[in-house]
Amino acid sequence: VKSESFVWHPNTQMLEWSKFPKIVSGNGIWLIDEDGNKFLDAVASMWCNVWGHSKKELINVIVNQTKKLQHSPLFNFTNEPIEILAKKLTKLTPGMSKVFFSDNGSTAMEISIKIALQYWDNLGQKNKIKIASLENGYHGDTFGAMSVGYLPEFFSKFNSKLFSTTRFSVPNSYHLPANYTIDEFTSYCLEKIEKKLREDEAIAAFVMESGAQVAGGVNIYPDKFQKQIDTICKKYDVLFVLDEIATGFGRLGSMIEYKSQGCSPDIVSFGKMLTGGYLTLAA
Repeated sequence: VKSESFVWHPNTQMLEWSKFPKIVSGNGIWLIDEDGNKFLDAVASMWCNVWGHSKKELINVIVNQTKKLQHSPLFNFTNEPIEILAKKLTKLTPGMSKVFFSDNGSTAMEISIKIALQYWDNLGQKNKIKIASLENGYHGDTFGAMSVGYLPEFFSKFNSKLFSTTRFSVPNSYHLPANYTIDEFTSYCLEKIEKKLREDEAIAAFVMESGAQVAGGVNIYPDKFQKQIDTICKKYDVLFVLDEIATGFGRLGSMIEYKSQGCSPDIVSFGKMLTGGYLTLAA
């Protein structure tokens, strides 16, 4: 059925739709269309909107800022709002001292990977060029992010175009191999990770979602699984890179998820709840 819209919708089979509900306003947890129908925004507009729609305090600050300065580049310039935010973020995130800003979660993860690779290159360790990650992880839809967080259901058509990564099994109490308990399989996964990092000195960084895998099926890690990977990374001189884009700032109950996990990452990325969906920003 031909649609009257000129919009190509993401993650949508366009042939199945002749018309989409047109959202005209939002209030709290509700989205309201042009016919007055109310939709419960149970996914928080793709895990972004933790504050609710039409929050007056946020709208007023955004409006006031646009009256003074709408945008300025950070190439050899700075501005007061970005300095204030960077300072607040470093105070919130133990172990972090600098903030590199981006405009969305996928590019934030791309930047994290680039920083990790450049770090070793700057130190003269040119052999450290590999990235390790967990199976079933998700880190975004750009090519680098798809390579590190490969979900076949989402990205199989692009598989031949992605760069190679080292992926490890992840424990999931709902999808255990036969004859394994969750504790046994967790130990097995950690042993495989440690063996590989011990033997392969080319691994530059280990990348994983912090606290849980979200898009890959909402898999909450077993207790101390993430912390033990952090320990292994530090033991074998591998940078520990965390993705808190969908799990930080309250999504899993803690403001900074790696803090509640007892971890000390080298690099961490934030997005989504960083602005509650009111602006496109990541860090």
